[in-house]
Amino acid sequence: MADPAMLLASDHTEIMKFLIQNYHLVLPKIVKSTPQEILGLCRSIAKSQQDTQRAMLFSAAAAAVRHSNKTLTKITQKEWQPAIPVVKLIYLAESTKELKKILASEFKSVKHPASLKTGLGVASQIFVDGEDSVYDVDFWVSALIHHPGQLFGGLSNLTHKLEQVKDKVLGVAAADAVGAIAGAVGAAVAGKDIKGIAAGAASGAVASSIKSAV
Repeated sequence: MADPAMLLASDHTEIMKFLIQNYHLVLPKIVKSTPQEILGLCRSIAKSQQDTQRAMLFSAAAAAVRHSNKTLTKITQKEWQPAIPVVKLIYLAESTKELKKILASEFKSVKHPASLKTGLGVASQIFVDGEDSVYDVDFWVSALIHHPGQLFGGLSNLTHKLEQVKDKVLGVAAADAVGAIAGAVGAAVAGKDIKGIAAGAASGAVASSIKSAV
């Protein structure tokens, strides 16, 4: 993992995989559903599992998300305007396969400002890195049925979630892409260099998708 405030695409994948695999432990404790709360819960679970490395990752992610949220408030409508057509395409995508093509196509566009292209590039990296886990329906289903308590008793509402898992995966993928774009634009507005803009994109993706996942 890089500097605590500089998340990578691979960090995003680790965070989301842990959340999905520990859904039965996180879900009952969620109160406000803020990214910081969810990351804090994941950190506590990782510590209880003596997973020090992931606990540190969640602490770093929470700090990065807090910083990213501050930059988002500084984005003006004029600065966000170039991203709007891309965001529309992302939310209108009907499959993760289509979304992947959109990200690749828009990244190649010469009309987009550098920050938007960086956000699209990071979103594509995140998608490739998590293609066999975060964006894989089979991975979600396997994780959600791993513990019987998720299907019966107090968490039986997860049966309903399983029925909607395809929509959930697509929703998380879209949230990732839009979060990455917003995080990159916000970091650029805050005067970050290219490395900082990419880190802002990863932080924005974490904040957006981890909330979408629950």
